[in-house]
Amino acid sequence: DDTCGPLHSPYNVSSITGSGQMSYQSGTLSSVRQALTSGNLDNRRVILVGDSVMYQIFISLVCLSRSAGGLVEYGRKAKIIGNASIMFSEWGGKLLTFNERKQATVEKNRDTFLSRLGESARPGHNWIKSCEDREVMKFEGLALTANDIVFTHATVHGEGRQANMEKIVRLLTCMDHARNNGEDPGWPTIRIVASLPQHFPGPGGAYSDADVVDPDGCLLSINPVESEFYQQETLHFVENGIPLVGRDLGLEDLGMYHIGGTNPEVKLDCTHWSLPGVPDLIAKEMMEIAADLDPSGVDGRS
Repeated sequence: DDTCGPLHSPYNVSSITGSGQMSYQSGTLSSVRQALTSGNLDNRRVILVGDSVMYQIFISLVCLSRSAGGLVEYGRKAKIIGNASIMFSEWGGKLLTFNERKQATVEKNRDTFLSRLGESARPGHNWIKSCEDREVMKFEGLALTANDIVFTHATVHGEGRQANMEKIVRLLTCMDHARNNGEDPGWPTIRIVASLPQHFPGPGGAYSDADVVDPDGCLLSINPVESEFYQQETLHFVENGIPLVGRDLGLEDLGMYHIGGTNPEVKLDCTHWSLPGVPDLIAKEMMEIAADLDPSGVDGRS
């Protein structure tokens, strides 16, 4: 709800879009509560690496954990029950590249999305190099273990997506090869999150400068196979046997839950989502994966 600290404007417009009710009816809170109380998250670090859309999912994870009674301490490295934590970074593993404008902004101020938290997200360890050298992977000085799980994505920044997908595939291929040869020093699980669909008034809902002033607002539904992002991820991930978190949730039909034109002070936003809302659905799936639960809430390890 809107009493959750990180849930701030312009995201907090669910009273206009109705996205909060959709999230509740989808069972997001009960699933997160089940994951928190399962014991399977104990001493586990859940790390999200990505852009502002991934940051929205981080907000969902933290606020759902709070509503479920499992949040111990909020921050960019939020603590939850069971001595576990949920962390966010744009730069973990030196895995992602952003567009030139964003890259320049980051060089000037690396706290692009995190300055409101009063913490710094500095670039750190190179996970691809760690894999190739068969060394332990680190996250901001912390040695990661096989008990930890990382969620990342290709981002919505078109100029960096190709490089991001290539680096993600390179890392996962390296890790698979090492594990098949018994050379894994204890790396974390790394899962890839599908790009959440955009619903701009254009083919596949893709963003263009011309669409951000469209008076008709965001499209309610798109055909995902017309989306360049969807096509790219099919080629790089799906056809290489890499499963995608959130790929089959039907988000292409939820365009009414974007921020859209609810904030008259900003351009039409058919990329980011009203919160609580669609990012909660991804957070729910993440927590089920992180806690080794199948979607029914049953312990997947039994």
